[in-house]
Amino acid sequence: MNDSYLGPNGFPEYQSVSWRQLVLCQEIGHDFGLAHQDEDFKNANLLSCMDYTDTPEGNEHPNQHDYDILDGINGIYAHLDVVEDGEEKGPPPGRGKKRRSEPPPAMGQIDFETPAQWGQLVSSTANGRGQVFELDFGGGHAVLTRVLWADPDVVGR
Repeated sequence: MNDSYLGPNGFPEYQSVSWRQLVLCQEIGHDFGLAHQDEDFKNANLLSCMDYTDTPEGNEHPNQHDYDILDGINGIYAHLDVVEDGEEKGPPPGRGKKRRSEPPPAMGQIDFETPAQWGQLVSSTANGRGQVFELDFGGGHAVLTRVLWADPDVVGR
């Protein structure tokens, strides 16, 4: 976490809830693969935590562009390789414009508030607070759920 500006020895002008939220959101965005949308502090705010700004208010959360980069057929996590007879043939023509098959409707009906619907645990950190679950729908369609468990000794303080 890049909190050098926010710590006790940081700059007083950064000691606000808005700044803390923006920095935390931006660092988590980087963890998921997002880049900065704009690195000019003087440009108009993009209402995204992935925007460099001198005024954090309104920029404490991802915007639709951030979500679009992560999601969908053209997102950074789209699997674009064609598989035929168990062998990868590379990306299809038009990279991401065509799919072999549409995802099953059940993929949109997962209740993420119910851990039993997350699927099988496929990885875990040593302390068990970071986990990844996979719910496989077949045909190359799966949902990965990344869970970051809060430290029970810190929650509620």
